[in-house]
Amino acid sequence: MTFDRDKIQQSGFKDTVIVFLTQGKQIDKVHYTNETIVRQGDDLAKVQLKQRG
Repeated sequence: MTFDRDKIQQSGFKDTVIVFLTQGKQIDKVHYTNETIVRQGDDLAKVQLKQRG
């Protein structure tokens, strides 16, 4: 099985994006993008972690 990143990017597949946030107790705020179409490299979420200490 091969993985051809260029071919995948050119094909324009419409996939579902799932974001898993681990260490949930450390998360203070999360803001997800409102865009319905995203491309590789786009910001999907901004996460603010709680201060340590």
